[in-house]
Amino acid sequence: MNVNYCKIFTFLFIIFLSQAFQQALATPLVHHFHIFQSESDQPHSLFSKNSTSAVAISQTSPNIFPVAYGYNEEGTTEGFEGQAWDYFTMSQTPMGAAFLTAANNAHLRRLHLWITQGSRKDSLSEIRYILIRIPNHPRALVMAELIEKLFKKEKFALTAYKKALNIYPQYALTHAQYGRYLTKIGKRSEGIKSLQQAIQMDPKLAVGHAWLAMAYQRDGQKDLAKSSGQIAKKLGYKGKISGL
Repeated sequence: MNVNYCKIFTFLFIIFLSQAFQQALATPLVHHFHIFQSESDQPHSLFSKNSTSAVAISQTSPNIFPVAYGYNEEGTTEGFEGQAWDYFTMSQTPMGAAFLTAANNAHLRRLHLWITQGSRKDSLSEIRYILIRIPNHPRALVMAELIEKLFKKEKFALTAYKKALNIYPQYALTHAQYGRYLTKIGKRSEGIKSLQQAIQMDPKLAVGHAWLAMAYQRDGQKDLAKSSGQIAKKLGYKGKISGL
């Protein structure tokens, strides 16, 4: 009887992990930014879903993929020479687009597998690789949050966001994601500041206004929450805004 209970529990836990992963990828970002279109929409898609991974590309062209930082086993960072890929511009070149396609199709898919199997070591290894090569990859940053929570990896996502913004501070979306993350972990004041900075950088960032509305709501600032929510809707935000 105990064995059967264990099997049932394991099965339910795997379902939970799979649903959590799908929820992470179903973030409103998917619906409001062209950067989350399918990999087939990317220019210069040189690799199919079952072809060469980004690791193999790096090994065949090691000088093309210098990295800016990486993670050690303690979750802190280690220095590397060179510069990492910028998610928002890498598809402008054939090699960058190929690397992005490989990272999305090979590494993120494999990450899903490791998470659903409950493999902490492999999940951390996979997400570290993606964030070393593309530190401001939006979906990878979302997955870092999930891994931090599921595998009790304290400050893992926090470190990833700080490094992404240190290397590429010019993107409103990254600031907005960071603000949303800070709000979720209870650092509402810091999260609101980051979200405010994001919409100052890009006033038309609908998801930024939506997340700011949620942050205000959690902080008890209902009037500001309502105002930000209305702006988000006017800008085309279609998702649900919690509390409004």
